[in-house]
Order: sequence, then C-alpha cells, then structure tokens
Amino acid sequence: MFSTNFKSHLILNVIVKMEDGKVVSDITIRYRIYKIQEKYEPLVVHFDNVNDSIINRRILYPEGICIIEDSKCQREEIEIGGLKSSRYKFEIPDELLKYKYLTIESQMKENGFDHWTTFNWTSLTPYDGLSCTIICQDNLVIKKKTLFDNKNKYIFTESDDKRRLDICST
Repeated sequence: MFSTNFKSHLILNVIVKMEDGKVVSDITIRYRIYKIQEKYEPLVVHFDNVNDSIINRRILYPEGICIIEDSKCQREEIEIGGLKSSRYKFEIPDELLKYKYLTIESQMKENGFDHWTTFNWTSLTPYDGLSCTIICQDNLVIKKKTLFDNKNKYIFTESDDKRRLDICST
C-alpha cells in the first residue's frame, strides 16, 4: 500500500522563550512510524541553522525505551545557496524490526535572534494527524502565522494575548 514510511499520532509542542539574550524554541515532537516492506527508513532531522540541535531522542516500543545516543547519529553540514544547515540521520536498530510500529520522541532546540525567531516545521515524510501547540514566554508573542497546506484541513486557535497557538488537523 505504501512505498515510504509515514507518521501518525504526530504531536508537536514548542515553548518559545528568552535564553542568554536570544529567543530560543524548545521543541518536543512525538510520532509513530510504521514499517514499510518489513523495514524502517532512517530517521532524518534537518535544521535550517547549524547551531540548532537535538537534545534528546528516544524510541518507545511495547517492551521498553531505546535511547538514541549522539554517537549513533550521523550529522552533516549542508550548504545550499550560501546558507548553511545541518542534517541528522539515524538508523533504526535491527532488534526493533520485529515491531509493526515505533513511537519516536525528540527534544530539540532552535536558536533565534535577540528579539525574534521564525519557527518553521516541515515533515520530510507524509503524516496523518497533527496536533501542534506553540507557547510564548518572557513577553514574546506570535506576530504572524502561515500554513503551506490546505488551510481547510486545520483548525487554528489563538489566545487573545497572542502567546499561544494551537493547530489541529481535521
């Protein structure tokens, strides 16, 4: 039915705050992946900024938790059009191939600037079901939101003070 991995149960939580005089986004993402043709494709995370990073990553499965060690991730810096970015790649351990699906959880940090940031998230694989919450702290507010998809397939709920945005796929 499918020829590439896809995600489901996708939850994206973002806390935007000030840290050391700069705006940072602390991100937690959790989703389920499924085997395609009896294997899992590698997990890939791409950051637009080489200073952004994965803080913690783990795989949850019916019998336990597998912590993804930094030493097991391949990191490469990429330059496209003069802009540098970074990509992390991790192979699913063979011992987890016996499960039909796995839940992936990652904590990441994206660095902004002195008083602003642009939070951009793109799925590198298809997904079904999205719940995203962005919460601003330290007097930061959401100034603009843009969705590059069919807006009729999402519900946006924004707080009156512009400090919280919830996005849910329908």
